[in-house]
Amino acid sequence: MKIEKNITVCFDSNIYDSTNYDFEGKFYTTFKGLKKSYPNLRVYIEPIIYNEVLSHLRDRAIDITKAVESLSKQTRSLDLFSDAIETLKIEDLESQCFTEYEEKFEEFIKFFSDEEIDKTFNYEMSDILSDYFKGLPPFENKKSKKNEFPDALIIQGLKNKFQNQGSLYIVSSDKGFSKAVKDKIPSCKIFNNYPDCADYLNKRLEKYLEAYQIVEELVGNIARRIRKHFEELIIDFTATHHAASKGFIVDVTNYDRRDYTELYPYDEVIIRNLFFDDYHIKILDIKSDTGRVIAEIRFILRIEISGCKEDSDDLISESHTISYKVDIEVDPESKELINMSDVPIVLNNDSLINRTVERDYYENNYDDYEPSLHPESEIYTITCDNCHAENNYDAPSMEEFEISSSERSMGSETVYELTIQENCGYCDQEFILKIILSMYPYLVLEVDDIDCEGGETDLSFVVS
Repeated sequence: MKIEKNITVCFDSNIYDSTNYDFEGKFYTTFKGLKKSYPNLRVYIEPIIYNEVLSHLRDRAIDITKAVESLSKQTRSLDLFSDAIETLKIEDLESQCFTEYEEKFEEFIKFFSDEEIDKTFNYEMSDILSDYFKGLPPFENKKSKKNEFPDALIIQGLKNKFQNQGSLYIVSSDKGFSKAVKDKIPSCKIFNNYPDCADYLNKRLEKYLEAYQIVEELVGNIARRIRKHFEELIIDFTATHHAASKGFIVDVTNYDRRDYTELYPYDEVIIRNLFFDDYHIKILDIKSDTGRVIAEIRFILRIEISGCKEDSDDLISESHTISYKVDIEVDPESKELINMSDVPIVLNNDSLINRTVERDYYENNYDDYEPSLHPESEIYTITCDNCHAENNYDAPSMEEFEISSSERSMGSETVYELTIQENCGYCDQEFILKIILSMYPYLVLEVDDIDCEGGETDLSFVVS
């Protein structure tokens, strides 16, 4: 299906910067793919944005040159790197890097149109100055108004060129810029990021709904994969350097020091609870050649952690909420997950909801502490076999189990048995969980048998 409507998309420089200028990356391939469904799709770059991008590309070329020079100095005495260093001895490396960056960037813009890139500055300063002194967008913020002249010129250029033409889509993460564009060009459509724009365009395609439903059916499985990946950190305290290697990072360096004085990095950390509160799906590409679906899922995660330091008896507990993005590739025929991005969880001041310090926790509790058998999480999930919906329930307490014991060669064996009946909140399918746990010898979980009739469950138990 091809949509012949004329559509012009203008990406702000912050969107290009966010792609790290990986010209084989998802941003570039996504919109090139959309060109097949939208033959009249055009990517327009405003002259100031074009020059901002070139400035950033020049900075990248400088950084690459410095990195190569530094590597050459560090390894020049090692024969192991002699061939590699010889290869990197490129005359005028900085200029050549910049030229290649520039060519690849312009190649992307020209992929959508044969028109030459507009690089000239033609603006009417009297209108800009009038808005400046009247405090009109983008000059409404008195503290930053002197810095908004480039934005004002960009908006004027877009207004003059597209006010009465086709559909204009603006993609920018700058909220102030977006607000000013909407004020000056009410007919344009604004997106905060490129996945939102791609999803909006894909919604008009015939296969969008089918693709969305296939991805949505995989959400539960993807959530379980994420939980499984961090399972080691949920079971017990883990050294922070090992947690970081697993992709779980707690960054206390940017916490508000007026509120928190215990701002040393933790030596050990544990995930107390990991909740998947919500999710949002964006369909980025429905590939016509392979049929595969490229999508982004943003989970809203609520995470409760505890951290400690070796030379302190204090226990610090934190709760965080983050938006966690996962990129996936799906085969719609088999409905199988082909690829899934491995993204770290980073907790910092932006995600922090609450932080408490229990003074002398280990000094007061260590001698009295005895490990016990208990559910691994306060909440467990059952995925319905009938409608595939996820249902969350409170984990049972150990007091609900029937308990029996018998003597064996290495002491007593304690057996815990419990049957739980629940119903799917979506299709009323009955779930019956039969749980048999056995501890033998003392404080060793020998048997962990959980059978779920009517669905699949992630309920599990640990001794800690």
